[in-house]
Amino acid sequence: MVEINERKLRAIYLDDEEMLLTAMGHILTEFGLEVTTHSDPDMALESMDKDRRGFDLALIDFRMDKKNGAEVLREMANHQFYDIPYVALFSAMPYLPEINEAFDQYGLNEYKIYRITKSYSETRELRHLLEEMKKGH
Repeated sequence: MVEINERKLRAIYLDDEEMLLTAMGHILTEFGLEVTTHSDPDMALESMDKDRRGFDLALIDFRMDKKNGAEVLREMANHQFYDIPYVALFSAMPYLPEINEAFDQYGLNEYKIYRITKSYSETRELRHLLEEMKKGH
């Protein structure tokens, strides 16, 4: 279980693909996090706004129909990331040039946003991020 000061870490995960939302939700729960999932970007943003400082980690999928992950991250940046200390972008591909383009377009390169790919190394990258979170608190 991942805890800080005897409190279970809370994550919010946004992905418009229900199967991935369910699967990653289970993985995050197995890692010991309390997980809130959303398939709608606007609902996720509303949840983050209503529960400021309530989440320790935000995981945002890059490719979504309604808004892509970079657009969601830009909105989060406009609100100081809703005081969420760790923010990560997920990608279905190991490397997508369009992610770098989107980060440039939305001015996201100045922020510390982790990039985790939905690949075979996904859980290793996620574990590394969770270990960093524990050390940082």
